[in-house]
Amino acid sequence: MTYRAFISVVIFCATANAALATEGINLQPRYDPARYSKLDRTIDPDGLIYGLKFGATEKQVLDTLGVPNGVIAISDTRKALLYGKSHLLVFRGGRFRELRIGEHVINWEMARQMDGNPFFDRGDWVVKPGIKNGMSFEEIQTLLGRPGAVPDHKFSYDTKETSVSLSFASYSQSGREGGYRLHGLSIMSFGQ
Repeated sequence: MTYRAFISVVIFCATANAALATEGINLQPRYDPARYSKLDRTIDPDGLIYGLKFGATEKQVLDTLGVPNGVIAISDTRKALLYGKSHLLVFRGGRFRELRIGEHVINWEMARQMDGNPFFDRGDWVVKPGIKNGMSFEEIQTLLGRPGAVPDHKFSYDTKETSVSLSFASYSQSGREGGYRLHGLSIMSFGQ
């Protein structure tokens, strides 16, 4: 499925809340400060992601993170839960296998119309070993010990159990090219 088709599925699904309730999920998300105050904002691709490990069941995700803002049927074997406007947790065969974070996991116009989630949408997540939203390509290059990486819109690396893909946006300063800043990521489990 292409990225454009994926976004179309997200837009359709985000507008059809009544039709989205699958497997007993009643889509009436409410921000629960007590639930989220207990969660660590550090994302460890080989460890815990907001208190969950890759391979968690949908029930475990719902018990930990609460009701999602939307459910997306990607294919017969893939489904995604949308948390806030910026987080997609993708399931394959009923197990959490991929995390996508970014400003554009759904259409910008649709995101403007949605109620967000202060925990997911505030953008202060940290990916071990210290990668933060908005960091420059060069800062991340140094942090990961990859001095030969050429600055670009994408940078990927593997951990012991996952593949991490970082998405960058170019920026300029005083009319000159300024470089690239991190604005999103996806982490995919190699899975068992």
